[in-house]
Amino acid sequence: MLEINLLPEKQKIRISSKIKKEIIIYIASICVVLVGIFLVHQKINQRIKSLKEKVHHQEIIKRKCFRKAKKIAKLKKELKRIQKKIDIIKNIRKAQIMPLIRLDEIERLIPYQKLWFKNIDLVKNRLNLTGIALDNQALAFYIQNLRKSKYIQNVSFKKAERKYIANLKLVDFNCEIKFGLKAR
Repeated sequence: MLEINLLPEKQKIRISSKIKKEIIIYIASICVVLVGIFLVHQKINQRIKSLKEKVHHQEIIKRKCFRKAKKIAKLKKELKRIQKKIDIIKNIRKAQIMPLIRLDEIERLIPYQKLWFKNIDLVKNRLNLTGIALDNQALAFYIQNLRKSKYIQNVSFKKAERKYIANLKLVDFNCEIKFGLKAR
């Protein structure tokens, strides 16, 4: 089979130089756009990678902070527990020494060689005193001083009567002392 080209030579499709330039410009601009897109994509990927590294680093720091916060909370709890124990010990020590302070106060206020105790009974917060006074004035002076003490809340008489002991006219007394700090 034979082919015959019946078109004249001039009519063959020729691409003009203007169209060639436009195609080259079009292809070049597509390449520039593609290169631009590629560069922007790379920049965005770098930024994403950098941000992911920062997030990872912040997560590590966050975990460390949480561990430290847990330790701090645990230490605070332990500190509160220890402080409670210290407070209990202080209260026990205060409770241990308070009877001594109170008895010292009672003894300190005794008028010299005018009042003597026969019996002292301490039950909880109350002290029952039985004794002998030289006279009513010495006993009244002692009771008045007891009522002024900051460690004694109340002093109440149970009895006070004159008795002869060894040919001396003395006052036999019994009183109850209630301990506690006075509200001022």
